[in-house]
Amino acid sequence: MAIWALAIGLSGMSLLEPAEGSGFTRGVNRLTGFLSWQMAAAVTALILWLGVRHLPGQDMLRRLGRIPGWWSLGLLAVIVALFAYGFLIGWS
Repeated sequence: MAIWALAIGLSGMSLLEPAEGSGFTRGVNRLTGFLSWQMAAAVTALILWLGVRHLPGQDMLRRLGRIPGWWSLGLLAVIVALFAYGFLIGWS
């Protein structure tokens, strides 16, 4: 869970980096850094989710081990909803 928290923290830090480039590509380094660290956090959350499902009779530990997975799924749902909203109002 600490590795997941580190990846989440680093994804937040990547958004605070100064923007590089000019024109359309300005700030793409922040977006790619954020998405890369979120992918690392999602993979870590999946490994954690699969690891805690075999724990015998420890419901609280299982629930805590699934928090990173729910967080990653929630973030994915928000991103999909933003894309859908953008397409609905014609941002494309």
